[in-house]
Amino acid sequence: MKTIRSKKGQGMTEYVLVIFLIAFLAYIAVETFGKKIRYGFLSAGNKVSGICNPETPGIYK
Repeated sequence: MKTIRSKKGQGMTEYVLVIFLIAFLAYIAVETFGKKIRYGFLSAGNKVSGICNPETPGIYK
């Protein structure tokens, strides 16, 4: 007699592996690009605060 195997377990395993891979790649992307974006915004913020700060010598005189 042939036995019929359920393919639900195999499909669920593949689904979990794909979700894990996507989550891992998203984590790596955020770690890599998150630091670069954060430093870019900090640099821009420091430049703007230096321009707009009335205590900066020579700008408003």
